[in-house]
Amino acid sequence: MAANRASQLGAKVALVEKGELGGTCINRGCIPTKALLHVCGGILRARLLEDYGVHVDSTGLDFSGFIRHADSVAQAARAQVEAMMEERDVAVLKGTGSIVDEGTVAVSGGENVRVESRSIIVATGSSPSIPPIPGVHSEGVITSDDAFRHRERPERALIVGAGALGLEWGTIYRSVGSEVIIIEMMPEVLPQEDEEVAMYLRGFMEEGGIRIITDARVNRIKRQGGELALEIERGEEIRGDLVLLATGRVPNSQGIGLEGLVEMRGGFVVVDDHMRTGTGDIYAVGDVVGKGMLAHVAIHEGLVAGENAAAGNAAMRREAVPRCVYTSPEVACVGLSEDEAREKRGAGVKVVRCPLRMNGRAMTMGSGRGFIKIVYEEEKGRILGAQMLAPHASEIVNELCLGISAGATIEDIALTMHAHPTLSEVIWDAACRGRR
Repeated sequence: MAANRASQLGAKVALVEKGELGGTCINRGCIPTKALLHVCGGILRARLLEDYGVHVDSTGLDFSGFIRHADSVAQAARAQVEAMMEERDVAVLKGTGSIVDEGTVAVSGGENVRVESRSIIVATGSSPSIPPIPGVHSEGVITSDDAFRHRERPERALIVGAGALGLEWGTIYRSVGSEVIIIEMMPEVLPQEDEEVAMYLRGFMEEGGIRIITDARVNRIKRQGGELALEIERGEEIRGDLVLLATGRVPNSQGIGLEGLVEMRGGFVVVDDHMRTGTGDIYAVGDVVGKGMLAHVAIHEGLVAGENAAAGNAAMRREAVPRCVYTSPEVACVGLSEDEAREKRGAGVKVVRCPLRMNGRAMTMGSGRGFIKIVYEEEKGRILGAQMLAPHASEIVNELCLGISAGATIEDIALTMHAHPTLSEVIWDAACRGRR
């Protein structure tokens, strides 16, 4: 996106890529996992049809074909990026880039060239974090990057980490019939999000047959015969045939010439709101700067850096960053949580809740599990944040992102006509409950 924006504004752009265009999101992350989760949603809906008198015959699951579907979707998305670069006349250089000085990048391992440039944008992303657990490199222990190369359905999948990544892969494996156990060292799943949302989501996942163990640290991984055994700190041992590490990500900032050139903290490149590093005309965007580590954040950072590299003066706006988890139901949060708002604003904060079971469209879908919370100022009604647990929450949260960015009030939403019946009406319903 940085290359696209800079080229759009008339700059001559070279893009250095050691692997495939599109990065983690398109090739190993957002796009292929959501392709799998879409199929999983179809499996769940087919099971629900039994309650409606529709009997679906099943011939079983071809897990290898299931994964190939995700590969094909990723390939199609990657082709779109390649076409965009060609259309923008961006020179794509294959190889590993390393910054020689403030105006020079050396490319090796592919096209061995040096590129002179007025501006440099670092967008090297991140890699899965490998925790220092004895036995972590045993056969059958994989990361999310490896998951798409694993073509056999695990009978029992053990997932270490209950953040978005761990919960989404847990949903995928459980939907295709695997037994799933998720281990999290913190007291609750989604430890960075609203406690109420996390608690209800955990309950729904456990109702679906996923076992979740919290307040538990993995001390050791052992391979015993054809199984893997995880020793839990509190004395329990659990066994499975696959261990997926979902323990976060680390920035790809080493060995590319950044050390001593730009300021870094904990491996992340330090930037300002214009995505400038403070060294010459060098910018950094995406996971390598660690401000959210979300694809849509990286996209907007890329647009800002690309514009500024082409002599613009754009700045990031971070007051309304949506955070979504594609479980069933989905989680979507934006802005301040209830606790954060009270901590920052004191007593002048109000919260309104609306259960999804009141929503007509949810009733027609047989999907009334979940709720929405809107956090807003008591005096003026300005929206500060929202948290929701609902089908397609990732789609309907964008109304609240716009509301927060535009300074909208709870009254503004209550007075905005929403189509009926729609899931997004739950936002309107909550606003009507909260208006003065």
